[in-house]
Amino acid sequence: MDKDLENAKGANIITVPSLRSEEIAINQIHPVWGHTAQLDAFMGATFNYSSSHENYTVYSFWDKISGGKMTEEKRVRAAQLVREAMSYIIPREGIVEKILEQRGQPLETPLPLMILPQGVVPREYSVEKARELIKQAFELAGWQNITVSENTQGIFVGNLMDYFEDWSVTPLSPITNPYRNQWTFRIELELPKIGIEILVHPEPTDNLDLRTTSFNISMERYSLPTGLHTPVPLWKNGGYDIFFTNRTWNLAWNLEGLWETWAWLPVGNNFYNYWDLDLEMLLNNYTTQVQEPLERQETFQKIVKRLYEFLPSIPIIYWLDTWAYNGKWAIHDYVFESKPIFEWWEIGKPGDEIQDGIISSSFVAILLTIGIATLPMRRRKKRKGENMP
Repeated sequence: MDKDLENAKGANIITVPSLRSEEIAINQIHPVWGHTAQLDAFMGATFNYSSSHENYTVYSFWDKISGGKMTEEKRVRAAQLVREAMSYIIPREGIVEKILEQRGQPLETPLPLMILPQGVVPREYSVEKARELIKQAFELAGWQNITVSENTQGIFVGNLMDYFEDWSVTPLSPITNPYRNQWTFRIELELPKIGIEILVHPEPTDNLDLRTTSFNISMERYSLPTGLHTPVPLWKNGGYDIFFTNRTWNLAWNLEGLWETWAWLPVGNNFYNYWDLDLEMLLNNYTTQVQEPLERQETFQKIVKRLYEFLPSIPIIYWLDTWAYNGKWAIHDYVFESKPIFEWWEIGKPGDEIQDGIISSSFVAILLTIGIATLPMRRRKKRKGENMP
C-alpha cells in the first residue's frame, strides 16, 4: 500500500498515530480497582439482574480491609493506584515490536491524539513500580505488611490472590482483531505479578454486547429511589470485569456519554460505570462553551490529563496509519466528532481548486507544525444528516 501511495502523482505521504486505539475497558464497580468518588453512593446497594436472576451488592475491598475506617478520598486513591499499577505492567514496547512489527505506538491516554500536556507520556513497563503502587494502596488502608520482595516477612504483592478473593478477574477479548488476542494472553501473564488472578479466559467472541452495551438490566430495578441508575454488574453476575477492546474515535464513538453520569445503561453508553464529576464538568465546558482556539485546546489538555491520571480505562497502543493528502484538509474537532451540531473547517491554498482529501483529529498538531493552519479557512456548518468526510 505504501508503495502505491508513493507512486500517486502529487500525493504527500505521512504516517501518524491513527484514531484507532486499543485499551483495557474496566468495569468500575470492581471492589479493588473500581469505585470512583461518586460511585460511593452505591455502597451497600443491592441489585437484581434479570439476565442472571442474582442479587449483587456493591462494596469496596478497601472499605472491607480497613474496617470501614477509610475516607472516601482514600478509597478513591487506593483504587486509582491499583489501576495505575495495572498500566505499568502492560508491555507496550514489546507489543509494538514483537506483535505489531512496529505498526503501532505506545498509548498515553484513552484519547489517541498528539497534542498532549506536559508530563503525559506512556507509562514504561515496570513490575517494580507497579508493586510499589500496590503497596501504597494498602498503606492507605492501614496495612503495613505488604512487601514488594519475595521471601521477606509479610504478604508478597505477587501472592495477593492467595489472601484476597477479590483480587481476581475474568478478561474478555473480542475476535475482531487477531493481534489483540496475542497481547491479551501476554498481559494475562503480567497481571499475576501484581497479585491479580486470571480466573478463566473465555473463548474470544465477536459479540460483547450481551455483557456490556446491551446488558439486560431489569427495568424494575433500573432506578433507585435516590435516582441512581443500576450499574452493569461484574462477570459473575452476567456482566464483565475487564475486556480488551478497540476504540475508533470517529463518527460512531466519542467521549460524551462514555464516562458521564447521564448516560448509564440502558439509555446511554456508560457501561464502564465510571463517575467523575470533575471530568464531567470539563467535558461540559468543552462541548457547550464558546472558547477561543487556544482556550479550547487548554480545556482539551485538562481532559487528557484527567484521563491520564485517573485511568477510567487503561490505554495500550495506537495503531499507525499511512495517509496521502493533496490540496484540501477538512479538520475534525479534537474529541466530539459525532455531535449532530458539529462544525468543521475546510482549508485550502489561495487560488487552488478544492480537491478531495481529509485529516483527522490526530493531525491537528501536525497542521500547526507545518503551517497549514495559517491558510485561509472557510467555515461550514454541518447539515443534518450529512456525513463527515
